[in-house]
Amino acid sequence: MAAAVGQTESDPELARLLARTDSVPGFAAKAAVLVIGELSVLPPMTARQWVAQARLDVREETSGTSLARRPRLSKRGNKRLREVLFYPALTAARCCPLAGAFVDRLVAGGKTRLQAIVALMRKLLHGLHAMWRHDEDFNAEKLFAQA
Repeated sequence: MAAAVGQTESDPELARLLARTDSVPGFAAKAAVLVIGELSVLPPMTARQWVAQARLDVREETSGTSLARRPRLSKRGNKRLREVLFYPALTAARCCPLAGAFVDRLVAGGKTRLQAIVALMRKLLHGLHAMWRHDEDFNAEKLFAQA
């Protein structure tokens, strides 16, 4: 892991991405390096495309009136990216008060705790996209602002 961090610090662009990602609560050096490794090699994409790439987009299956299944997460995309985002989301829910309030609000609204954590993973991915694009550090007030 030290070699990977050293490699990212030798490249200015990767060092910038590492600094931005490391500013998010829950992302330690290992998770930050893994996320950078999975996302920085992709062509320029929107935040929604990142969500689809991380297998966090919802797919509905319908077939007229005979088939009405519950919506489920997509199985297309990068399995490792979704796995890497899980533990930082758990840590963010525990350590960041606004992220914890977001999860609690979803659970109070009828979602299961796992569904709320997956929603937090998706929100953190949107936040990473904005942070990398605008070269800003993490701001929980911006990311978890209620309309």
